[in-house]
Amino acid sequence: MVSNFVGGLFNASDMKDNSGVVVAMGSFFNGVLGYGVLGTVDGVATVVTNPFGTIEGINNVVGNPGAAFSALKKEAGRIWDEELLNGSWEDRSRVVGAAAF
Repeated sequence: MVSNFVGGLFNASDMKDNSGVVVAMGSFFNGVLGYGVLGTVDGVATVVTNPFGTIEGINNVVGNPGAAFSALKKEAGRIWDEELLNGSWEDRSRVVGAAAF
């Protein structure tokens, strides 16, 4: 059980068809920690180390909200299709974990 949890946590499990509850729990925590916490730390580090690039990105979003919305919609559609509807339980658990963060 521990190895299944760790496999899910580190995204190292290849039980795509019949994932167990323990693997799904590990994948959930991978979403919370890997995508949520580390993604936030990475974003803050980028703001600190590259403030001009951050300002340029914000200006691009404000200046062209249609393109930003289109890109966001495209990525949300990909996640919905590939990871939620057609993904494994691990993929679904990871997405829910990231959203819960």
